[in-house]
Amino acid sequence: MNLNGESLRKLMFPFVIISSCLTLYLTSLYNYLLFHSLVELSTVVISFGIFVVAWSSRHYINNIFLLILGIGYFFIGSVDLLHTLSYGGMQIFYGYDKNLPTQLWIVGRYIEALTFIGALIFFKRRLAQNHEIALAKFNLIFLFYFGISLFIILSTFYWKNFPDAYIEGVGLTQFKKNSEYIISLLFLFATILIFKKSKLIDSKMVNLLSLALMFKIVSELLFTEYVGIHDFSNMLGHLLKFISFLLLYRAILEIGLMRPYQFLFVNSKKSQEEYRLAQNEMQKRVEEDIIELYRHAGISNRKMSLLLEMEEQSKYNKDRQGVIKHIVNSLKGAFHADVVLLYRHKKGYQFSLVLGEGMDINVRPDLIEVYPQKAVFIKSLMEEKKRISFSCDSGLAGCFKDGSNLEYCVAAPLVQKNICVGFLLIGFKKYKKVDKQGLEFLDIFSIHIVSAMVRLQLIKKD
Repeated sequence: MNLNGESLRKLMFPFVIISSCLTLYLTSLYNYLLFHSLVELSTVVISFGIFVVAWSSRHYINNIFLLILGIGYFFIGSVDLLHTLSYGGMQIFYGYDKNLPTQLWIVGRYIEALTFIGALIFFKRRLAQNHEIALAKFNLIFLFYFGISLFIILSTFYWKNFPDAYIEGVGLTQFKKNSEYIISLLFLFATILIFKKSKLIDSKMVNLLSLALMFKIVSELLFTEYVGIHDFSNMLGHLLKFISFLLLYRAILEIGLMRPYQFLFVNSKKSQEEYRLAQNEMQKRVEEDIIELYRHAGISNRKMSLLLEMEEQSKYNKDRQGVIKHIVNSLKGAFHADVVLLYRHKKGYQFSLVLGEGMDINVRPDLIEVYPQKAVFIKSLMEEKKRISFSCDSGLAGCFKDGSNLEYCVAAPLVQKNICVGFLLIGFKKYKKVDKQGLEFLDIFSIHIVSAMVRLQLIKKD
């Protein structure tokens, strides 16, 4: 049988778990204190590693799940370290019996179970786009954990009012047993939350986290059975805890650290897809609403089609000049105008011609650039940003050859963020007053053409 690199990699992790557990079991037969210390210190290292991942990634992963989990495991690791150092035979904390490490065990497991639940409840929350606000929230979560942990540790070490968990010669207290059952239920609830949010998390992480929690549940139930701290159920419970932390290592440290964008928060990709679908649906509804609104405003189907066609053309047609030419010609036809000129802002009160249709305007060099001295309406158009109608005894009258002068014009500003970025001019040889509905349509058209020109990169997006 030939094994490739991928197959070997998949087999390596189960091999590490089995060989480690076997080694630890043999160690427990030789020296139980050494066994306990190796198990607990391994889980402490993994706990601190999870915190390091969260701390290192706080600048680029704007999801509160990893941060709550990371901060929580810093304090879980700290409490477990105290549990290890206070264990019977370590002789570090004098004046305390076997009740202290059992109390600290309960404290660590409560923090761990509630951390998982809290991280999963707030899974979709974002910290903040602003780095300082995000860091402040991170610090706030850290201080919250610090305050709770400090209070419990003081209750255990200094005030000594934390409920007894183990009594010499008697064994586990009812508080300890009840706590293990409650903690098991909390881990079970966290497992349910993981499956409920499975669409937002990569399937590999769902499997690893849920499996880790199941091992924790069995471990907690085993810790309700032992009488002496060296009992088989106690040893097996520690082995299962060790396995659960290895699974956490695999899920959070290896996946989160080595491939954070590919695996850890796959929900960002799924969210983008959901956002894209929602955006398309919203755009469809907006277009339907616009059509209905335009119908109420009395705008003809032909003009509505022109607007929608302009949107489509500017989105998908890469021929900028061709798109603008089509739009200007369509507008000329919609108004039965003799001239349509499209200008964009150049500097100051100066505008340059983008495209013109009608009469003989393309050969007129004096139409290429306009400014107040040439077209008196320009200053008013730019400052007031309102549509202007005027007869051509002023304005652009001098821009056309003799016999080709316009009698009536309408100029509509192209406004972007309250700045005039260009204007449309519709001209007629013979006086033809544009009705109210036509003027309203021109205003609407002006808004749409700004968007089209942005997409075609004829004007800046800002």
